Amino acid sequence: MKVLVRRLVLFGLVTFAAAWAVWLWLGFDPPLRADLVTMEIFNHAQAYAAELQAFARDLECVALHVSDANREAALERLPHLERALAQDVFIAALLALFVFASEDLACIAAGILAASGTVSLLAAMVGCFCGIFASDVLLYCLGRVLGERAFKIRFIARAASGASMTRLRDRFDGHVFKIVFMTRFIPGSRVVTYVTAGVLRIQFPRFAASLAIAAAVWTPILVGIAHVVGRPLIEWWALSGWWVLPLILAALGVIYMGTLLLIQSLTNRGRRHLRGRWLRLTRWEYWPALPIYLPVVIYGIYLSIKHRGSTLWAMCNPGMHPLSGLAMESKSDILAALNSKSGMIADWVCIPPSNLLDDRVAVLHAFRTSQALDWPIILKPDVGQRGEGVAVIQNESAARRYLSENTAAIIAQRYIEGQEFGVFYYRMPNQSRGQLFSITEKVLPELVGDGIHSVEQLILNDVRAVAQAAHYLKVNRERLYDVPAIGERIQLVELGTHCRGAIFLDGNRYQSDRLAASLDHVLEHYEGFYFGRFDLRVPTGDALMAGQAIKILELNGVSSESTDIYDPNNSLLTGWRKLCRQWRLAFEIGAQNRARGAAVPRWREVLTVLRTHRARQAYEVDA
Repeated sequence: MKVLVRRLVLFGLVTFAAAWAVWLWLGFDPPLRADLVTMEIFNHAQAYAAELQAFARDLECVALHVSDANREAALERLPHLERALAQDVFIAALLALFVFASEDLACIAAGILAASGTVSLLAAMVGCFCGIFASDVLLYCLGRVLGERAFKIRFIARAASGASMTRLRDRFDGHVFKIVFMTRFIPGSRVVTYVTAGVLRIQFPRFAASLAIAAAVWTPILVGIAHVVGRPLIEWWALSGWWVLPLILAALGVIYMGTLLLIQSLTNRGRRHLRGRWLRLTRWEYWPALPIYLPVVIYGIYLSIKHRGSTLWAMCNPGMHPLSGLAMESKSDILAALNSKSGMIADWVCIPPSNLLDDRVAVLHAFRTSQALDWPIILKPDVGQRGEGVAVIQNESAARRYLSENTAAIIAQRYIEGQEFGVFYYRMPNQSRGQLFSITEKVLPELVGDGIHSVEQLILNDVRAVAQAAHYLKVNRERLYDVPAIGERIQLVELGTHCRGAIFLDGNRYQSDRLAASLDHVLEHYEGFYFGRFDLRVPTGDALMAGQAIKILELNGVSSESTDIYDPNNSLLTGWRKLCRQWRLAFEIGAQNRARGAAVPRWREVLTVLRTHRARQAYEVDA
């Protein structure tokens, strides 16, 4: 979404610049002072044209075999032709440079400028072609010069996040032209393909020829579409005046989006990705936090007025720091506060922060030895949210790599088999027993092989997995092109986090007094905890209901959600109601704690914690 917004803003700026050039070209007086800048640019172009004119006159004097009449006619045509040539060269060069920002927008802008008569259609196409060819060659050179290190460059790493380097290497063998030509028409594939070509040291003449042919086919199509559609818009503007400019800009935006959709829909893979985006747009469980929480914030304002305190929610867990577990809370401190004799906590140890890898590995080894643990084990940051940095470690080399990359405090924890649940618990301060607010059943999605389709095709063809295809493709990128046997089950993710691919279902059928009593037991020594969510694993749902064989992975505070709302069968209204009830409880518990003498935090403290949380460098596992 952020990339799309940046592109739309950039498109708006380019469109405005093109519109301004057309306004000047039509001969109207520009109403703003920005005309000084524009006129200065054209003055340089005219000066260059004057020099060309003088040079042409010198040549004309030498050409004695040309008749006087022909010389006079040629001299009359020279100023206009030279000015047009200089302007074409100048604008073509600008378009070539603009390609490095966005080649799609550059081609669309070129077509619009050509439709307005500001530049010839041929010059517009040539400028875009040169920019596209040069930018693609630059990607190749980056790969050739830097090798594998090129994939550490931010924009290349982002483009390669869902690609398999092994597969690309295999595909380049004997298919250079086919791969280079086809990727020109597949959005999102060019960067990683051309960099990989450089890393593999594909013969440059062969690569460059393939690039030139692909760009020569691609550029006229995109520039031509913009030219054909842009001409009536320009004529409409010239006849109607400035008042239609917003409508024209909106139309150009539609053209841009339509062009991108058309390009992506040329392949089945692109169409499935479009389907996934549509699902993410229409299913609220995938929406960002703002539209989901805006009504909850309004309800929170009402609760603030009712309880005469806007930060009472930050007092619902006085024993969890900072601010009831809003952010930056330590997982190890929370686990240490639980009843270790309950037998309900997964074995864990905190590996202190250090730059000495051998010392950290020694702590991990001692933990595994004392608990008789084999691989896999869980490693995760002591401070973190939403599954960031959590990894299932399969061997010692992976553990050493993880500990060397993340030098902060780390939790090492026993890997627990079974089903994962999120149990939201609360207890009023004036009561001795807690209650269950909600239970979420966390399902790790699986696909079943058919012996025909690859893992990538199975993901894109699945009615639900396609909605989170970008994440699933990234996590499974090294096996995307494997073809599972008939009936073989492929687990797509290992973590029970919704934003990282897990499916959340309503598990409230497992609520029971025995489960609530078990959680009361594990919390009996935790002073000042009243509100939050347990993430835990059990062998079965029936064991959870019986309060038996529970292994707690972690406990979250006031910022945790009642995640059963993300069940695909729940409506947005159901989610809003549940969240409002959750925050009403947080305010009521905070109000009781205030009456019992707890200090009410100020907004300055809340903002400080949030700023610290946003400023920290979150560690992410290279899936």
